[in-house]
Amino acid sequence: MIEEVEKRLIPVFYSFTHDGRVFYLHDLMKRFSFGVMCRFSFGWDPYALQAALPHSDFGEAFDTIVRISAERASSVSPLIWKIKQYFNIGSQKKLKEAIKIKINKNIFNAL
Repeated sequence: MIEEVEKRLIPVFYSFTHDGRVFYLHDLMKRFSFGVMCRFSFGWDPYALQAALPHSDFGEAFDTIVRISAERASSVSPLIWKIKQYFNIGSQKKLKEAIKIKINKNIFNAL
């Protein structure tokens, strides 16, 4: 994580402040967390913290999966999401679509 902060997060902050560009702290921290999680869990670097801030379908799908899974866990009754899953509707349809997103390593350039 120290390497991610020193070699990715701080340089991105510097590039934005030096160039006078506007950035969203929430987006940068989400990218930072995603990068650390991918490197730690999968041994794969998504290069989410590049100065260009590339769009990542995999990152977006991951956010969707995490959000819907958290909603499932906090649901009063699992019956509701199980019905949605059975009929492939609503959040369960979105979950199934997000799970189909594959990592496309070609969309990320090496630093």
